[in-house]
Amino acid sequence: MLRGMSVWSFSPQHPEGALKSRNIKNSSLHKSVPWEHLPHGPLSFEITARTTHREPSETDHEVKQEYLRERLRLLEPGEHDVYINCVARNLKRELRICRDVYRDYLRTVNNRSITAKARVALDFGVAPMASSRLREEIIVYVRAVGVSDLVFAILFWRLADLLLMNAFSIPDWLEIGKVVRILVPNNCFQELKEVTSREIARLASGPFGSPAQPFERLYVSEHWDRFERIPNAIWDHRNSLLAYQLWRLWDFVFREICDQHAAIDCEEHSNIALALIALNPFERLAGRLFYEASEADGKHVPDDVFIRMGQQLDAEHISLADTLDGKGKMILQHLRRKGKSISTWAIALADKSHREFLPENAKTRVEATTLRQFGTLSRCAKRTFYQAKDAYHQALERVYEQRVPASICKNTFGSRVASGQWENRRL
Repeated sequence: MLRGMSVWSFSPQHPEGALKSRNIKNSSLHKSVPWEHLPHGPLSFEITARTTHREPSETDHEVKQEYLRERLRLLEPGEHDVYINCVARNLKRELRICRDVYRDYLRTVNNRSITAKARVALDFGVAPMASSRLREEIIVYVRAVGVSDLVFAILFWRLADLLLMNAFSIPDWLEIGKVVRILVPNNCFQELKEVTSREIARLASGPFGSPAQPFERLYVSEHWDRFERIPNAIWDHRNSLLAYQLWRLWDFVFREICDQHAAIDCEEHSNIALALIALNPFERLAGRLFYEASEADGKHVPDDVFIRMGQQLDAEHISLADTLDGKGKMILQHLRRKGKSISTWAIALADKSHREFLPENAKTRVEATTLRQFGTLSRCAKRTFYQAKDAYHQALERVYEQRVPASICKNTFGSRVASGQWENRRL
């Protein structure tokens, strides 16, 4: 179940291979680890051991689930609700055990970003397990309710009608195990952080929230003078109850994967906050502003953007004189002696006059009579932004170290998705 997944590496610069460590002495701490090289066998045994271990207090829960499974054919909605709740509880427990086992092991692999490794474990360990276990529970539930393989395929698989119309079609294609694997492929819960809003809406609905058979059909009178929608006869009480409960089960698993992503996000934001605490107020604000501006405008950031960033620094009362480098401070002192004091970032960033003057602490006659070039105040101020951006970027790198997007295909429920499509890939 957990073997044969995509190969991963905590290396954005080299997605096709492992990144060599810059520090040879600490290479064992920094080296990238292919996903397929992890000890999935022992980890799977650990997951199974924790999953099958039951506390004495859980006996009532197990008895209730078994009792309700035997009564599913009676089609009592309340009993179906409780049964699906019991199944969802077990699935959530197993997925969290899988998360904890992989995260505990990955913490010992190297000193890369914990949240990045947690995301990899979620996408390539927890998500495939969610698909696999969901398929198993769907088959058990459909069998217990008493819906045939043919009816199940017609209800939820959009290609079933086409296969039935083909006289040479193979009946085995409509076997419930194969249909469920098409509806719930191994990668359907992967890369939730990368999907678009339309794709996430489709995932939230799932194959059971938008089944192949419509709930209503358009009826046209014999003389084409009256149109109305009438209920689709295939959606009797049994099939309607089946679709609703399968959608609930899908929704429970989908929300669990989303919650695990949200937990990683919270941890990531917390790590970012801790990393930025080490920066001074100017580095935190100017570094973020210039980092975002340079990402938006490419290599060249216009002067008006610098001035707007300076105005934000002034609004936060961040001192200009305490932040500029040596040349900048000497220019401010020279202007102050001439009665042209500058104390705001906006004015300093707009001042492009070239400054040259005699140094105040000259030791020789040549130094005392030679004008010294100090450049422009604008350049000195901009230089501090570059330094702040570097400090800000380094702080973020410690959090997102070697973080990479997954390279597997996007989520879809189409039959073209095969469970092995993402094998032998690298993150």
